[in-house]
Amino acid sequence: PKPFRKRSYDIIFHGSLDALAPEQEFLQTEAAAGVSLSEARAVLRAAARVAEQGVDPDQALPAVCAEDGVDISRLNIVQLAHLVRMTDLRSRTIRRERFLSAFIDLPVHFFGSYPEAFKRKFARAVFHGGKTFAEIIEINRDAKISLCETVNWRRNAHLRVMYAYAHGCLSAAERNERLGADFTDMKNIIFTSYPYTDIAQKVRTVLADPARGQAMVDAAMPIYQSRYTWRETVKVLA
Repeated sequence: PKPFRKRSYDIIFHGSLDALAPEQEFLQTEAAAGVSLSEARAVLRAAARVAEQGVDPDQALPAVCAEDGVDISRLNIVQLAHLVRMTDLRSRTIRRERFLSAFIDLPVHFFGSYPEAFKRKFARAVFHGGKTFAEIIEINRDAKISLCETVNWRRNAHLRVMYAYAHGCLSAAERNERLGADFTDMKNIIFTSYPYTDIAQKVRTVLADPARGQAMVDAAMPIYQSRYTWRETVKVLA
């Protein structure tokens, strides 16, 4: 892999951000899709709980429904999956915007689609638009630090972390159960947790010291190679 100090992109994030629908608009859209008002309101509450407390959507939604007296046992699997998916998508939008906004003063290169209001907040960022998977891999090969928020499905690894280390790029990620068991903050990864008050300064510290950045990538590689390659990951399916 290209040495840390010779990489072109200081910070990258590949992924998109949707505009968050106002609550009333969300309720109307769900009503048109056949979702009851009580169920849609439960999704709003569950999404807020995921965003604030870091629980997973499949945990938050049943808990909120039980608290509010919403009977989801009568729903079929397609209906229930829709509610969980809406909880996931809404909470992901809320949390992703909060996570990325922590880097508002840093030269982040964004690859994906973003609302215009979000773009206007960033004075130093570059928005490149969408890229193919092959292009994203090449970008990882030329990036120093890749950002990864892991708010949803927190017991899992995340592909942005895997793709970063596969190509010698350091990951700056929200800590979750899986990553926290394998990686150590500021030794082989840059960790943060909600509300992300520390992450920008940690990234600045590493960018200012390329030798440290390289040492962190080097320290991460044995972990990646033993636990996070596709060859290792798919063993659980065997």
